[in-house]
Amino acid sequence: MRSSLLAFASIVVACSLGAGVHAVTARAATPCWKTVIADWSREGTIHGSYSTACYRQAMQNAPTDLKIYSTLEDDLQSALRQHSLRRLAGAHATVATLDSSRRVSSLSLLVALVAGLGLLLAACSVAAALVRRRPAR
Repeated sequence: MRSSLLAFASIVVACSLGAGVHAVTARAATPCWKTVIADWSREGTIHGSYSTACYRQAMQNAPTDLKIYSTLEDDLQSALRQHSLRRLAGAHATVATLDSSRRVSSLSLLVALVAGLGLLLAACSVAAALVRRRPAR
């Protein structure tokens, strides 16, 4: 019974791995530019997000009839512009985040310095008060 259960589990694992490898191979076999054009072909718009290289390859490899008789070329250029703008906006957001974190760091340092000086002043005041209250010998 145990050996048949082990054999069954081995078969299930092998089939799962085989299916996963087949799916990855099938996906890798399709050039990204074909995926972009297929995405556009479904509804006349590009819904996915692809790399800059994929958009450029799609422009270069698009069938002539689609370039002439459809809006594919314009849609690819528009998608490439939007992709570039998103990348630039993401880069600016990263720079802005870094700048604000630097401001926060320097502000934190300033607050810590002022707080430290305040504590030092308070300690000196307490020490001076204790020295004054001590009776003279």
